[in-house]
Amino acid sequence: MDLQIVIEKIKALSISKEATLRLYPVLNRQDGSEEIKLADVNDDASLELKDMLLEYLRFKFVDNENLYFTALSEADERKNAAYIYDLQEMPVTLKMLGEVLANSARPGFSFDIDDINNITGFVILIGDVQDSVTLYKRHHHLSTMKANKNFSLFKANNRFVKVNEDILKMSAIVDLLQVDDTLIVTNLKALEDTFGYEDAIRKQANENIILIEAMNLLEDIAPLVEMANDIRLAKKILKIKINSPVMLLPMATVINFVSKHKPIMKKFRLSDDGKKLKLDTKVSRKLFLALMNDDFLTSELTNLYYAGLSKDKMEVEIQGQSA
Repeated sequence: MDLQIVIEKIKALSISKEATLRLYPVLNRQDGSEEIKLADVNDDASLELKDMLLEYLRFKFVDNENLYFTALSEADERKNAAYIYDLQEMPVTLKMLGEVLANSARPGFSFDIDDINNITGFVILIGDVQDSVTLYKRHHHLSTMKANKNFSLFKANNRFVKVNEDILKMSAIVDLLQVDDTLIVTNLKALEDTFGYEDAIRKQANENIILIEAMNLLEDIAPLVEMANDIRLAKKILKIKINSPVMLLPMATVINFVSKHKPIMKKFRLSDDGKKLKLDTKVSRKLFLALMNDDFLTSELTNLYYAGLSKDKMEVEIQGQSA
């Protein structure tokens, strides 16, 4: 999905006089599964919450010229980023946003039978007859102010009155955003901590390893399989694409590059026939991932060597046009 589509959707909802908000608490059941229910929120609170969340979305997407917007499999350490979820495996909880967007009818939340202590997050639908988006906010137990564990007062006319009910606190921060059929991650840490994202990464990383094994570039694929157990390294394996320029090269070209590239030539060992790489050290394993991602650069100006961490494609101006 193009970022401009997201921006236009947020702009349209921000100025719409018909846009409304529906709040869906996500409750944890005794069997470990989750259930979505529709909360009854009064009009004033609903309007204020809608405006607060749309203001955040405008800040994140509309007024953010430097936002890094790319596929989740390309995620790196940048802070000002949002990612399109492109992994084949999607945790069940993440599917809820699309389900609510497709069908907003849900049973009502009832304080008689539902416990707010079982709320793990909120799905929020904002929309009118033309446009709609769903958001997800995780809910931490620290965001529930317990009446029986705190002595809190609020103003009632000209008196201080004790708070006798639990209070839920909500910030403007959004963790996930669903626009049409596209799930967008705005809080990578929440995804990693809450949604079983690591299992999805490892599964797809192992699929990439199968593709690498088919290249016959490595003498032994076992070290790469072992690396996939480390989530940090699994993320790097995930970034290796089958259509990467390196993956499309003849293997002899890759071996020749490794043998002549001065910074790495002595850090790889070759098989006895000289046709395959050995990943028999931690250094060689780390360098192999960089090699597959085409991260080794040479300056045309100074002939110095560099390892690129986050290489953005640069457009070249040719006679006033970009190429």
